[in-house]
Amino acid sequence: MSVTDYGEIVLALQKILGQAYQDSPTILNLAGHSLACKIDPNYYLAVEPAFTQNLAKSGARLPSKVRTALLHTGNILTLGPAKDWVLTIGVSANGGKGKIKACFMNAEFVDRALILYGGRISGLEVSDLRIQRRYQAPLAKAFEGKTPLHEMAFDSEPEE
Repeated sequence: MSVTDYGEIVLALQKILGQAYQDSPTILNLAGHSLACKIDPNYYLAVEPAFTQNLAKSGARLPSKVRTALLHTGNILTLGPAKDWVLTIGVSANGGKGKIKACFMNAEFVDRALILYGGRISGLEVSDLRIQRRYQAPLAKAFEGKTPLHEMAFDSEPEE
């Protein structure tokens, strides 16, 4: 029986992500167009299943193997008592609003990929994408025991 080296898989995924960013920087941080946007200094919000499917296709791996590696290494967060990793979340950017299915990724995974393989000297700045304010309380509960989302991750509109 072979043992899966998730760390090795994650390094390969970072290389794929960094090279993809170098080829097309709009894959990250362009609200409404990108696969993932940095929402605060600690987290990216990645559109699912598109993000992991894109990594899987580029790396000739099954999407389930990519998700498993990212989950086992803590690069995709599991949240709340149900340990959900994909949530439907209301977001806003550039005056528009909508709902997306997304996961939270540790910023270190993405930023390190960009520094090592994407030609950047630092990680990305926080994007214009914001989570709608009404999701702040439920997400605070879901993030218990983890580094909470920063206030900047949420839009400035009052709850409806």
